[in-house]
Order: sequence, then structure tokens, then C-alpha cells
Amino acid sequence: MLSGANTNLQPFTNFIRPVPANITDFLWRHVNRDLDDLATDLDRSIDDATLLVHILLTIVSQSGNKVVGVWNVEWTSTQGRGNWENAFNNVYIKPLFKGLDNRLQKANRLVDGDHRLIGTSFHRVLSDIATPPAQLSLETVISLPEMWQYRPSVSLEHMSRRFVEHQATFPMLKMFLDNATILSAMCHLPDIFHLISLLRTRYHRNIDLTEALTMKIAEFLKSLPEGQQRNECDMLVKCFGSIWTNIRTLLLQQDNIPLPENMDPAIDIRTTSLYHLLPMKEDATITSCMAAVVLFLIRKNNEFLDIYRRKAGVQDDGNSRCWTDISASNVVSCDPARDLMPLVLSNCNYSLAIGKGTQVGYDFAALEKQLIDRFLCGRSKIEEKCETFQFRQQARDVAMFSAVRKQIPQETISLPVQRQIVLESTSLENVCVSLAAVDIAIFFLASTGGDADKLLGEYIHRVLKMGKTSRLHSDKAKNYCRLKHALSLWQLLSDQRARLLLINGQDPFDNVDPSYTQQLEEEQITALEGVIKNMDTITVIAEMYEFVVVSDDKEKRKPEWSLRDTLASYLDEKDAPEINGFLSHFPETILVEHVCHSWRILANYIQEESSAVFI
Repeated sequence: MLSGANTNLQPFTNFIRPVPANITDFLWRHVNRDLDDLATDLDRSIDDATLLVHILLTIVSQSGNKVVGVWNVEWTSTQGRGNWENAFNNVYIKPLFKGLDNRLQKANRLVDGDHRLIGTSFHRVLSDIATPPAQLSLETVISLPEMWQYRPSVSLEHMSRRFVEHQATFPMLKMFLDNATILSAMCHLPDIFHLISLLRTRYHRNIDLTEALTMKIAEFLKSLPEGQQRNECDMLVKCFGSIWTNIRTLLLQQDNIPLPENMDPAIDIRTTSLYHLLPMKEDATITSCMAAVVLFLIRKNNEFLDIYRRKAGVQDDGNSRCWTDISASNVVSCDPARDLMPLVLSNCNYSLAIGKGTQVGYDFAALEKQLIDRFLCGRSKIEEKCETFQFRQQARDVAMFSAVRKQIPQETISLPVQRQIVLESTSLENVCVSLAAVDIAIFFLASTGGDADKLLGEYIHRVLKMGKTSRLHSDKAKNYCRLKHALSLWQLLSDQRARLLLINGQDPFDNVDPSYTQQLEEEQITALEGVIKNMDTITVIAEMYEFVVVSDDKEKRKPEWSLRDTLASYLDEKDAPEINGFLSHFPETILVEHVCHSWRILANYIQEESSAVFI
């Protein structure tokens, strides 16, 4: 190809894609890369690799293409080209490698005996002749034969090539070499667990799913106070990003691990959402990158220990550690550069003799024993059932709200005050911040209780010691709402947040069970729109939204049940007053599975009515 390209470039533009700017240079660099790969695979110098190619070309040119039948293949198909490559390999390459050392020695002797080269500086460089000490000089160092002789370097790649024929004898060493990328990532598993702990401390039950999906990692890092905490999180995020990049292709090969929808090659903090750093459950609707990586590494750690114990005849003690108790000394991990390479060097036999070249050998038995002693013995299995992350809406349940009512008798905020709070809560961001603060307050009130007449805002700041970023943005709510209004304020802010999301074209029910999101039929929509004016619609959508987002036993709200009767039963359980016009007018044909669509229709009606008032 290189020779042909020097004569006519046109044919090469048809099958090299993309077409390089300089085809000849591209082919020349391709040949050099091929020679580098050949030298590496054969553990030879570039000179020997080049000489081997010349020997092969000589054999091909002198064969006269005697084996005619095997070359009659279909070049336009992948299978045809594969058949040709197999034929070429069987006819020329395999016989060449049977006497490779002898052929190279003979070819080198021919080069060495070429009368055109004898006596020249180039010939002296090619010859393996020791330079007398008197002739050694820094000024002539470039012409010394010793500077140009090939010396195989001791490296993991070199050792791995020498190890190929010993794989069956040393299975544990094979395991370490085959899984070098995974074992390197395992070194950072404690760092990943530390990042999870930091994120749980900051966001567990304190962030909505929508916020986690929309907030970028860069925004999370920027929200941290400058100094040690931000620097630590930034370092841990970069560490996780590096691990993700290294093992992403391995994750794609796993059939038993749920994977994120977008398997991007890298974790870009500007575009990747915070959600992908959170340790979600294995059966979560949306899998996070963190969950996939942690589950993969934990299973690999346990798999390596099983392989070792099976090969060594060691019985599994059945003990495993929780991820919160894991340190670097408990994990099967081995960094190639930091851990494995020093062991390779300490078990390497390196000798150099004039005329014989460099001899490199490895004590594989000793190397395997040291790997077992250092990186397998005393290691622990890790429990797969790690403590996972909960979003704010997942932490809410009927039992928690009932506990708050038992601790502190709850009262409903009056309608005039509700209207004032809503007028002061038109920013979705501010509503989310206020709702988060109320959520946390309810969580503590359910277990500790408090003075019913204490201002909720004071409780959040003085009792819970929450920072300035967690507060009630509505002045009316701050000055009026007390602990006895906690659930009423939560319902009001939740409903307002849902309506703002709807106005912005977002989904207020992004984390709701799909069985509750079925669409209404046209007849059902008509029936619902026909009774809207006969009900207290504002209260209906507030109670309906609470009903669907506060988790409860599914046996108490089956999708095929009547929505009217099920919602009425829910109101009875929490001793809420009957909604004006609801029982007598709400269509019986609408079921619990239609609750989300019904809420949207009612919310859109209220929005249209509100807009009409101001026109």
C-alpha cells in the first residue's frame, strides 16, 4: 500500500475512512506502529521486527504463489477476507515462527558479514562488541555499540508476555494480571464509600428526586463552603470520575447489574447530575453511576475471595462487612504501579553478558505467593445490601404524619393566611427551600414533639440549628405558622410546588408509581369537568396531591379502586373535615389509577380561573 501510494493516491481515497490529509504519511506511520506492536509482542527490538518482515516478504516473493486454491476468496466480504488471512497465516507465518530464532540469527550474520558495511561506524554500532575502556568518551557516546543494543525492559507487559505459557500453573497470579484494571479501581473503594457518607450526611431525606436530577455536580461543589470540605469533595468526585472512565467498558459487559441509561465515557461535573453520585437501590427506576460502580466492585471483591478460597481449599467463614466498616486493608485491591511492579522487580532475574544479550526471567511461584499473602489473606467480603439513599418524598409516609399528629395536635391554616403565603411563594426555588425545611422539621417532630404554639421558623433555626440556606421564605409563614400548623403548611407548600412545576412544563409526579398515572377516558374527563364548580377544588387538589405523594401500604390504595371512596377513607383516617361537594359530585367512574391525571385537570382549571380574574 505504501509503495502504491507513492505512485497513485486515488485508489486509497476509496477505502481509507476518514481520508487523512496526507495518505502517504498516514500509511508510513501505520507501518511504524505495526512494527512497534510486532516488536512488543515478540519481545524483540525494532530492528529484529523489521528484519523479520523482510524475511517474510522474501519467503512470499520466492514461493511463486504455489498454493493457488487458497487465495481464491471473495474480497468484498468480511468472511472472504478472513479466509485469506487464515490462509496466509497457515502458509507463511506459522512456518516462519517455528524457527524464528535461527532465522533471525542467520539474517543478522548476513548483515554483519556484508562487505559493504565492514569497517564503517554503522557496522560497529550493529556489532555486539564491547568498547575498550580507553575508547569510552562522552564525545563519542552516540557511536558506541552499547548505546544501540536492544535491552528488554522489566515491565508488567514484559512479565505478562513471559507468563502466558505458565498461566495454568499459577491461577491466582493470572487472576491479578487479568483483572489489573478492576483491582486498581478497588484501591479507591474506601474513597467512594467516604464520598457516599458525605453525600448522605448532606442530602439524605433532604432533597427531592427532581432536584437531584437537575442539580449538576459542579453546582453541588460550588454550594460547599470554601476550604477543606470543598477540596475534599472535589478530590473524591475526580477519583470517582477516573474509576468510572476506567471500568465503564467492563460495566457494559455485565448482565446482572442495572446500568444508567446514558453511559457517558466520562463524568463531566458541568453536565452530569448529582443523582449519579447517589447510592440508589438496585431496583431504582433510574440507576445511578454510583450504584452501578459500587455494586460491580463489591461483587468483584467477593468473587476474587471466592476464587482464592476455592483454589486454596480455604473454607468460607460466612462473615462479611458492612460498607461503613470497610478500609483499604479489608478490600482485595492492587495498584499495578504502586503495589504489583515492586513485587515484579523483587522476583526478577536480570543478567547481561557480552555476546549473549540480556536474559530476563521471573520467579512466578514466589510472585504469586507474595500477592496472596499481601492482597488476599485477611480480606473480607462486603455486604451487597448497603444503606442506600432516600429522597425527601420517600421518607414521608402516613405513619410519620400520624406520629406528628399524636405528638402535637395539628390545625389547618386559615384560608386568608394560606392565600397570603401562596402570593409570597411564586418562586419555585424558594418554595423548594421552604418545603425542605418543613420536611426536616416534620421528621424530628414525629419523634420528639414540641410546644404546639412555638413558631415553626424559630424551631427550624434555634432548635434544629439549620443554616441560613434552610428557611421559610414567606414572611407570613415565618411570623404566623407554629408547630401545630406544620402539616398544613407542608400540604400548602407541596401543592404550590406541584402547581409551579406544572406551569413550568415539568412533571409534579416524577417519582410516583406508574400504576397511578393512567390517563382518563374522554367520558371521564367530561364528567370531571362538569362537576368542578360544584366542589371545593382548591382543597380537593391539595388533599389529592398529599394522598398520592405520601407513601402508604399499596393494599390501602389499589389502582382499581374508586378514587372518591379511597380519598374519603384517607381523610377519615387523619380526621380531616369532609371536602365540600366532593362525595356528592366527584365521578364514581374515576379510579385511583387516574389520580395524577385528575389532579392535572383540576390544577389547570384553577390556573385558568386565576388568570381570568387578573385579565
